[in-house]
Amino acid sequence: MESANWDLEAAMRVIHPHAVFAKPNHKSFAFESFVFLTLFEGFDYPKFTVHLEKTFTAIAKSSTSINSKRPKL
Repeated sequence: MESANWDLEAAMRVIHPHAVFAKPNHKSFAFESFVFLTLFEGFDYPKFTVHLEKTFTAIAKSSTSINSKRPKL
């Protein structure tokens, strides 16, 4: 993200606007938190289910599109 010249401070403030960190390098935890919150969203609902076939298909498609966009070295 830094190499893409993202404003990491602004991105972190969107995720957790009122977060206070003891050390500047702890800001990475805001991004990790976002990933896990998104990953486990709805997990605590009694009727939460994952349709594995659809999930694996979606992962395969996104992986293919990501790999096709990677620069050739």
